[in-house]
Amino acid sequence: MIPLKQWIKSGEGQYLFKQDDVELASLFIDYKSNDRKAVIIINGEAFTILQTSFWKNHMAVTNASNNTIITIVPEKWYSSSFNVQWGAANYQLKIRNNPLAEWVLQQDGKDVLAYGLKTADRKVVTHITEANGDTAVILHAILWYLFWPIATENSSDNMMFLLMATA
Repeated sequence: MIPLKQWIKSGEGQYLFKQDDVELASLFIDYKSNDRKAVIIINGEAFTILQTSFWKNHMAVTNASNNTIITIVPEKWYSSSFNVQWGAANYQLKIRNNPLAEWVLQQDGKDVLAYGLKTADRKVVTHITEANGDTAVILHAILWYLFWPIATENSSDNMMFLLMATA
């Protein structure tokens, strides 16, 4: 049986990431501020997502000691593709239509994790696709942070976030 992973709204700008009934992370997004800061809590450890650079198209994820652990920079200043550096791991982050809006994280040209829109029972839902089912929770939080505006624009207030794992 494929475990159900989902983001559940728990308050204004607050979301819980659960696998079945187990809470894996919480995310607090301040979209009303100019810096669009977000705080991720995973196993009691806090991480912060900050948008940096003049155009706010660069991002950094810092730990509680304010050390940058993940950087996300566009390939070009006008690009819809980004390079993600997390320690020794390199990823590519892309926006694509598949057939609706989707953020996808790739490594070596292969999809690792994707958050996209799908339709189910005549409703638009968020569809989470993982290559192997054990993608790091912090990567889920980053994709949800990026995908959240698309999901809320295209869904009702009672948003449903589904996981469909693919091998």
